[in-house]
Amino acid sequence: MKKTKIPNWTRLATGVAVAALIFAVPALADYRLEKTMELAPGGVFDLSAHTGRISVRGTDRSNVRIVVTADRDDIEDRFDLTFEELSDRVEVRLRKRGHWSRSWWTRTRDNLHFDVEVPRRTSLELDTSGGPISARDIEGTADVDTSGGRIELDNIGGRVRADTSGGSISANNLGSDAVLDTSGGSISVESVAGDVSADTSGGSIQIRGAAGRIEADTSGGSVTAYFEAGNGAGGSLSSSGGRVTAYVDPAVALDIEASSSGGGVRVDLPITVRGKISRNSIRGTLNGGGPLLSLHTSGGGASLKEL
Repeated sequence: MKKTKIPNWTRLATGVAVAALIFAVPALADYRLEKTMELAPGGVFDLSAHTGRISVRGTDRSNVRIVVTADRDDIEDRFDLTFEELSDRVEVRLRKRGHWSRSWWTRTRDNLHFDVEVPRRTSLELDTSGGPISARDIEGTADVDTSGGRIELDNIGGRVRADTSGGSISANNLGSDAVLDTSGGSISVESVAGDVSADTSGGSIQIRGAAGRIEADTSGGSVTAYFEAGNGAGGSLSSSGGRVTAYVDPAVALDIEASSSGGGVRVDLPITVRGKISRNSIRGTLNGGGPLLSLHTSGGGASLKEL
C-alpha cells in the first residue's frame, strides 16, 4: 500500500498549533508556607487578611503552627505576608499589592487558606475581607470579623463577638456571652452559658440551650429561642418577616409582653393577664413576675410555649 507523504509545511504547521495549545494552558502550581511561632498559653493570636479562608483550632501544643496554602504560585508577588512574635501575642498580616480584577480576587478568596493550631488557652482576633472563618476548642475569647463568608464557632470558653456581612453564623457550646451579627444569613446557636445578642438582616435565628438573657432580632425570617431550664433572665425576640416563638421553663418568674401585627398571639403558660386580652397582643406575669420577656413580630404569629 502506497503511503501518502505529508508535506513538510503541514508537519510544521501542526507542530506549531500543538505547541500553541500546550503553552496556552497555564501551569498549575501549589503554594505552601509553614511557620511555627512561640505563644504561651493565655496569649492572643491575631490574624488579619485582605482575603482567604481562616481555620483555627486549639490543641495541647505550647506554640502556634501556621500553614498557608493556595492553588497558585504567585501569592508572594501579589501579597505582603508578615509574622510578628511579641511577648504575649502573635500577629499575622496579609496585605494585597496593587489593584486586582474581581475574578482574581474571588479565586484567591476561595483558594487561599490559613490553617492554624494554637494553645487551647488562647484568645483569638480574626479578620478577613474575603472568606469564611472557623474556630474551635478555644478556652479564651474570640473576636471574629469577615466581609465575605460564613462564621462557624465550636467549643469557645470565653466571650464571643462574631460579625459577617456575607454569610451565616453557627455557634455551638459557648461558655460565656455572645454577640452575633450578620447582614446576609441565618444565625444558629446551640448551648450558650451566658447572654446572647443575635441580629440578622437576611435570615432566621434559632437559639437552643440558652442559660442567660436573649436579645434576637431579624428582618428576614423567624426567631425561635429555647431558654434553658431554670433560666428566668428574660429578653427580647422580634422579627419583621416571620414567626417568633419562645420556649420557657414554667417554674421561672417573668413579666410577659407579646404582640403581632401580622398574626395571632398564643401563650401556653399559666400567666396572670394584665389589662385586656386581644388576638394580637397580651401582657401578663408568670409566677408573680420578674425580668421582662418581650415577643414581637410584624410578619407572623407570636407564641410562648412550655419548655
